[in-house]
Amino acid sequence: MPSWTFLADLKDELEASRGHEFPAGIATILSDRIIAALSRDDRKGLEDAQAALEEFYYSRLRCAPAGALAAARGDEGATDPEVAAFSLGQLGMAHAVVARAASRRIDDDFERRLRSKALERYVRLLIDTELSGRELAEQLGKDEAEVSRRLKVLRQIGAVDCRRDGNRVVNFLTPAARAVVRARNMGALGAAAHPSQMRPDILDALDNHRQEYPQALRQPLILVALSGRGQM
Repeated sequence: MPSWTFLADLKDELEASRGHEFPAGIATILSDRIIAALSRDDRKGLEDAQAALEEFYYSRLRCAPAGALAAARGDEGATDPEVAAFSLGQLGMAHAVVARAASRRIDDDFERRLRSKALERYVRLLIDTELSGRELAEQLGKDEAEVSRRLKVLRQIGAVDCRRDGNRVVNFLTPAARAVVRARNMGALGAAAHPSQMRPDILDALDNHRQEYPQALRQPLILVALSGRGQM
């Protein structure tokens, strides 16, 4: 179950410092906890979320400057800048929740496609080595045209990139794909040793194409194993 104790700690910290500015990243943490509470099957998670957020909200209202308090209450005496700041804060939090939810959907879909029947063998062959389309076709026993189509899909979703090696165009996994491989223990089909670090020429090729990836895959995915159902 998502923990809300961080809000109590934050409340104490803000009251001790008599400050009002939240630490960087608090919107992300709140978004993750809210999404987790909404995704649970039982009512308890939502009740805990509601209670924790309500307590924190009213604790901030009690010590808010008069102008901010007036804007939060919708009083007629609130000035336009104060009302605008409050409205922007509400919109910013709503955007953070939606953005985090969308990012999770992208990450989940990315992993699902990597582990699909159509693509998983390609990923596992490329875990430990770089292979051309022809070499992949030979190892998979498939037609080169079909392999080319699958590689195109893998490149489009940001799982595979390629570079020229002499007369060959070789394919390799991106950091996002490698993160899924490590997190889900997807074993290689080949017998080569898994490299502990990507070679400089591969990193250069990735950098050349990074802007072509979907926004969510321009950095390695961070996948956190769950210690129990519903826990974060």
